Amino acid sequence: MDEISISNAQVIALGLSGAINLTGPFVAWAVWRKKTHAAWIPLIAGILGYLVIGTARGVARALLLTDMQDSPWVFYIMQAVFAGVFEECGRYAVMRWGIPNHDQYRDAVSYGIGHGGLEHVILSIGSAELYGFFVALLYRTQGMAAFAPGGAGAFLMEGLDEAGMLEVLKGVSEADALHSLFGIAGAFQLFSICMSVLVCTAVHYDPGPKWLLAAIGLHTVVDIIPALHYAGDFSVLETDILVTLYEIVVIYLTYRVWKHYRPEHSVPAPSLS
Repeated sequence: MDEISISNAQVIALGLSGAINLTGPFVAWAVWRKKTHAAWIPLIAGILGYLVIGTARGVARALLLTDMQDSPWVFYIMQAVFAGVFEECGRYAVMRWGIPNHDQYRDAVSYGIGHGGLEHVILSIGSAELYGFFVALLYRTQGMAAFAPGGAGAFLMEGLDEAGMLEVLKGVSEADALHSLFGIAGAFQLFSICMSVLVCTAVHYDPGPKWLLAAIGLHTVVDIIPALHYAGDFSVLETDILVTLYEIVVIYLTYRVWKHYRPEHSVPAPSLS
């Protein structure tokens, strides 16, 4: 067991990442609601929208992408395309027909917090960070005794033999503290908010396909970047840095769009007839 070492920095990083990722969307909404008196309807629409969109995307992915897993890059790219198309077209449909009267950028931010927030909470509940934090904390304080029958952490290793427990501990010991901390950046739904602002622009401020296609493209790219790690071309840390830099560019682009259209009154969305 001497070869397994878990540092205090790893425990702290895993704990911070898990806690902030789980609570971030709630904090984001509380601050936004207090600052702008934003309506609840766009937030709720975002939550319900994600449920419907996520389900539809999952079914389509299961039906159409299962046979592509033997060609990893094709699978990664198509999975990213599905994410971009389903989420942004779904976002458009909700804003266009579900909540047409909530047509301001303030409402788009609320929708983004709801849509991205639910996704983030779902992912955070089952995240490796939260699980890894409890494993690391118990191992640091009690050693292997914590995972023995009757130990405080026995439930974390339920069903595993000694080899399986050692494998879990080894995985936690190899966790990169910086990777855990990078994950916090997504907790406040900035990327989801950006996509909502762009789609809101396509619906209410500059009707037409331009900004919807921009949102689809930008969303697709951010989901392709992690494939560089899965394919073995980039380390986890390099991928984290690349995603972060990309999201900074997207945030700046969205800010420019918001600043350009903000003074203008929203205009009716194009008729389908």
